[in-house]
Amino acid sequence: MALAHEKLAQGQLAATTGTIYTAPVGKTAYLKSIYLHNTGSTDQTIKIYINGSAAADKILEGVIAAKDTFGWDIAYSIILTTGQTLRADSTSATTVNYFVHGGTE
Repeated sequence: MALAHEKLAQGQLAATTGTIYTAPVGKTAYLKSIYLHNTGSTDQTIKIYINGSAAADKILEGVIAAKDTFGWDIAYSIILTTGQTLRADSTSATTVNYFVHGGTE
């Protein structure tokens, strides 16, 4: 069966690391793309983590210019099993919108 590509999560990043997606119970999640949009008037540093917030959990860090969008199309899926999380933060709370796409099975 083919895996449907759909929006799994959306919201706004906080200034402290928080969970933006958790793989559902009994499911495996395949993350295929993450889009981040800076709605503010200053640059925002963003960080994305898998299953924690330590340096060893960080998978992406970068700066998004004011009013700019960053798209990360993942060549090979990031796979999360039941209860595993995608976590993130930005310089300022409620300034960077996030959209996580992929599928579950």
